[in-house]
Amino acid sequence: MSLFSQQEYLRYSRHIQLAQFGAAGQMRLKQARVLIVGCGGLGAPVALYLAGAGVGHISLLDADQVSITNLHRQIGFSESDIGRNKAQALAKRLRALNSDVDIQAITAMLCNENAQALIEDKQLIIDCSDRFEVRCLINQHCLASKTSWIYASAAQYSGQLALFVPGGPCYRCLFPEAPQNAMDCNAAGVLGTVPGILGTLQADQSLHYLAGQHQTASHVTMVETAPLQVQQLAIARRPDCNACGATSPHRHSTAKIQSELPMCNASTALASEFNPQLELTQEQLRAHREREPVFMLDVRSEEEHSAFNLGGLNIPLHQIGGKLDQVKQQASASIVVCYCQSGARSLDAAIALRAAGVEALSLAGGIQQLLESQH
Repeated sequence: MSLFSQQEYLRYSRHIQLAQFGAAGQMRLKQARVLIVGCGGLGAPVALYLAGAGVGHISLLDADQVSITNLHRQIGFSESDIGRNKAQALAKRLRALNSDVDIQAITAMLCNENAQALIEDKQLIIDCSDRFEVRCLINQHCLASKTSWIYASAAQYSGQLALFVPGGPCYRCLFPEAPQNAMDCNAAGVLGTVPGILGTLQADQSLHYLAGQHQTASHVTMVETAPLQVQQLAIARRPDCNACGATSPHRHSTAKIQSELPMCNASTALASEFNPQLELTQEQLRAHREREPVFMLDVRSEEEHSAFNLGGLNIPLHQIGGKLDQVKQQASASIVVCYCQSGARSLDAAIALRAAGVEALSLAGGIQQLLESQH
């Protein structure tokens, strides 16, 4: 009796021909169960390549919706997907690519309530969330369930990835604390190909692992694209690691990070993040402008400002501290409304200005939300 159907044999024949991979490696892929956390710039190429390669079961997890700002890098989607849930839209693409693969779309975020159930029956967890808190949650649950996982991150022109296996160093051995000055794609920007490169490398290393070809040594791979450079650094297990160290009171426990992530209800979590003392909505901005003068302050880079802006003064966030007198003089008696791409940098600016005695607010959601609401 053949291991594969005629269609499967034809589809995967190039894999089966590979030395040290063969039919045995392909069968391991067919029997594998993976969870992809995040279906964006990293998750889309990972999912497409794993589905094409015949990984038997792929769970896609994402609570976010496709927006036009995603399309320059998130190649799993098209314009017709705007407004759809990312996990569902990507699942449709994967089913069209390979009908033999079992695809599950989960329209939620990874959180304390669902992490154990989602992780415990998988051979590999693939983190494409680009969030430190999510990686810590995955790390702790994977330690507890002895599950392997691989993460990647990408911003601007560079990124990195690493595979963590039971018994080896863990993510907190590499990052005991949150990386300083880390910026996501919304704040820092990203060349569209960079998450594609890192996601493809994630898919490649995932296939090697699932097929039984992974290396035992642990290392982090760092990729710089301008100019192109690839570097690998060994990761050593830290005896004092607060996640996997032998003396850690939190070893193999998820209790330490119970309060570090939002609840599973994404809409509730997003609503609770709005700070009415520091932020204002688009509607509130319009109402302010009807009642009194408003001084608009764009805290993005000069390049971003020149490409598109809402008017007002442009002072990049990192220069705010040195130009407080200029802001006070030009804003005069007006309220200062800071804005940026997503609302993150402008919130930091509003906090800094308030500390200096300037009445300032941040435009919640930034230019991105303002423009998307007009489409």
